[in-house]
Amino acid sequence: MAAQTMSQADINALKKKIEEAKADEGRKAKWVYPSMAAKAWGLTEEIVDELAADGTLPMKVVENDQEPKVTYVDAFCLPVKDESALRWGLAEVENITYKVAQPVHAAAAEVMAMPEWDELVKRHDEGERWTDRTQQLLDVMGKKMEVVLPNTGNTAGVNGILMHAVHTNDATEAIRIIRALGSKRSHASKEKDNKEPDEE
Repeated sequence: MAAQTMSQADINALKKKIEEAKADEGRKAKWVYPSMAAKAWGLTEEIVDELAADGTLPMKVVENDQEPKVTYVDAFCLPVKDESALRWGLAEVENITYKVAQPVHAAAAEVMAMPEWDELVKRHDEGERWTDRTQQLLDVMGKKMEVVLPNTGNTAGVNGILMHAVHTNDATEAIRIIRALGSKRSHASKEKDNKEPDEE
């Protein structure tokens, strides 16, 4: 069934499958980001968010001193159509569709305008990895992004990946994510979505 054209009956059928899975005492959960589960099931993230928001979808929130609050859902409560979507190592930032709210885009743009960003990118391009200086630069940028990235179903995955990159001093991943969040294309897409009907 096409995710974009799901009827209420389709959604109700999904809810019934989830309730049946939740009732299976022998079932083991696999906790993943909502975006990963959506891809694995062949659903839109909006549908997954709806299922989580109304309490149908098993969900847990993890919060500790090392990472920001991150939301996970149980990927094994619906039939998995794409197993590769559940493999963390295959996640590639370029393939994530970002729905960038203005504050997030603005923060990423601010980060990319900072002298620390230029220094980090230059050091990274020259092959510098995992030094005390790259960690200092990433900390500055991570704190600025962490303030604005919400932990909703659409962005919790990105938030978790970005903060993990910061904490592990992974400049390659952090640069890719911030560039994607601050890209003109993602910003233009958001502006188009918010455009008034009478605007040209």
